[in-house]
Amino acid sequence: MKNHLTRRGFIQQAAAGSAALTWLGTGRAPTVLAAETAKPAMLGGAPVHAGG
Repeated sequence: MKNHLTRRGFIQQAAAGSAALTWLGTGRAPTVLAAETAKPAMLGGAPVHAGG
């Protein structure tokens, strides 16, 4: 039995497998990695420059 694996088929299978492993490896819902930011000075946050 011959296995006719094309380059396009290989890339599709590798991408699907990689996505599945990543999704299954997390074990929970994805979280945002960015830290919470403060309000801009214009909206009442801390001023950027404390000097005059």
